[in-house]
Amino acid sequence: MSLFEPFDVDIEVDENELEIEIGGIEVELELNEDGLELEVEFDD
Repeated sequence: MSLFEPFDVDIEVDENELEIEIGGIEVELELNEDGLELEVEFDD
């Protein structure tokens, strides 16, 4: 993924969860009974 090439952006919002996917990077933020959980995944 190059900064100068266009890429897809997908944003999903649920009751306790925010998921953002930009190109090959996915970020998930979830509020649960234990607190706030952050998960980041990268495509190869």
